[in-house]
Amino acid sequence: HKVVSASPSSLSMAPHDASPRIRALFLDCDDCLYQNAWRTEAKITESMQRMAKEFGVSPDQAFSWYTNYGSTLKGLRETGRIDEVEAEQFLQRAHQIDYSDIREDKALASMLARLRQRTWIFTASIREHALRCIQNIGLGDSLKLQGIIDVRVTKLESKRTAIAFEAALDFARQTDDSLLPGECVLCDDSVGNIKRANAMGWRTVLVGDMDRQGERITCDAADFIVSSLHELPRVLPELFTAADAAAPGDATPISATYPQSKKRGRGEMTLPIEAKAQSLPRRSSLEL
Repeated sequence: HKVVSASPSSLSMAPHDASPRIRALFLDCDDCLYQNAWRTEAKITESMQRMAKEFGVSPDQAFSWYTNYGSTLKGLRETGRIDEVEAEQFLQRAHQIDYSDIREDKALASMLARLRQRTWIFTASIREHALRCIQNIGLGDSLKLQGIIDVRVTKLESKRTAIAFEAALDFARQTDDSLLPGECVLCDDSVGNIKRANAMGWRTVLVGDMDRQGERITCDAADFIVSSLHELPRVLPELFTAADAAAPGDATPISATYPQSKKRGRGEMTLPIEAKAQSLPRRSSLEL
């Protein structure tokens, strides 16, 4: 594994321990909690395209709604084409996909079992999809979550919006009502989501250092860039018990200075393994 740094000069910035301690970890689901060369996303995109066609949405219209509303589904709701019940049906049906491309990851399960901080899944998808991913990866007994923040919690808003991050923080404050943005870390594969998190005062880890064309990804808004979530103990050892925290030797921060902010989350649960509905892609005109 390797960590991508902006430049050696970034190491001369403010010391890591000058920032507030981390009290909350938010993990994206698709292409972050697992990585499979975007095969699951492709299945969801195809499923959503079929759903959009059923509602008479052309590709041009879908792109327009993506631009104006952040997703096709949000566009359908905002223009009055579907009601709340139909929107839920859209979510459920669009996520009837094959999950065989998401494989068990024992190394990740072992690593996440040693997390010290409260942890949430923050997904642009639905809760049921996240649970199915967790089941396939084999995290049911190791990933102790406070909860799952899904597209319902964010009222269909894109994760690239301030509204979505405000909703996520409000959700977490049900557990810890004094939680501040600067005490939150987001791990996500989307540069757009990382940029929004940074703008909201969160700390950030971009997961995935190569794009689909095989080019190296750069992102000034990311505090760290890692090739996979397995490297999290290397860049943020304070999140883990001492036995798991890797020596930070070659962990190079993009920026040693974290942005501050101004806002304000309670109990822990081990999520049951449930089989319900499914997920949605990012980075497409059909994104939720």
